[in-house]
Amino acid sequence: MKQTALFTVALAGWLAVVGTVASCGDDDEEDRKTTDTGTGDDTDTENQDTATTDTTEGTDSEVEVPQCKSEGFAPLVETARVSTIFGVEYLGFSSDSMPYDQLVVRMKMVEMRYPEAGTYALEGADLSTCTNCVIAGKSCSNDGCEKLYVGTFGDIVAQSVGPYKKAMKGILSGVIMEEVEQDPNTGVTSVKPGGDVWCLDNFEYDATVLSFADGTCPRPGINCVGETVPDFTMTSCDSGQDVSMAELTQDKKAVLYVLVTGWCYYCTEWMPEVVPYAEALLESGL
Repeated sequence: MKQTALFTVALAGWLAVVGTVASCGDDDEEDRKTTDTGTGDDTDTENQDTATTDTTEGTDSEVEVPQCKSEGFAPLVETARVSTIFGVEYLGFSSDSMPYDQLVVRMKMVEMRYPEAGTYALEGADLSTCTNCVIAGKSCSNDGCEKLYVGTFGDIVAQSVGPYKKAMKGILSGVIMEEVEQDPNTGVTSVKPGGDVWCLDNFEYDATVLSFADGTCPRPGINCVGETVPDFTMTSCDSGQDVSMAELTQDKKAVLYVLVTGWCYYCTEWMPEVVPYAEALLESGL
């Protein structure tokens, strides 16, 4: 069979971070000012103690830290990459074959500028809103991971975040990752009740930042540019039958695969641009 060039485009949409602001007892304080009629010091002291107690109890409930069930990570394969979609990512893999555990440290680029060195607090369990994230998976393969984790506590202490061909280096300080569930329609992730807790305190990462254009594919079991892609089947929208990609592409010079998700807003916006691009190349053998 003659060789066929394969081009794959993968897109996913991640939204801006959403902040949470908590207020501590302002309404209660106004009520106390309205109802207090005494003028003695005892009344003022009592009100002060009440306000302090309310704030402390609220703080305790907000910082309840889950207990670790597993700790540490020992990567066998490490790399880093930059893209316009995900920003700058460190990727670590526990094995060079499947199944494997994986760790991702993701930092968002703003207006194509690399993040500065510094300390970045983790932003919660929702991957669709976090901009600086720690993500992990256990027992992963081409079909996904048996367990998915997102860092909900701790900091990314970034020592350097690129640029391209330079190091992405830092430390995960007090990072606690909780097992999450993901909505297949929206991509939103939330903490799984009773799920696993994986802790990574003082984990050091260090890898050279490359790009997708470099043909890097560190994930075990993934084909790189220049390697042979094994045959696979896809369902035809016209017939509903499974079609061999090897048979479909055997008389083509090149094939373009566009892989998107239904919930990705940016993918929907971009698709109308793909169609005329593909049609313009039909005469060239696409």
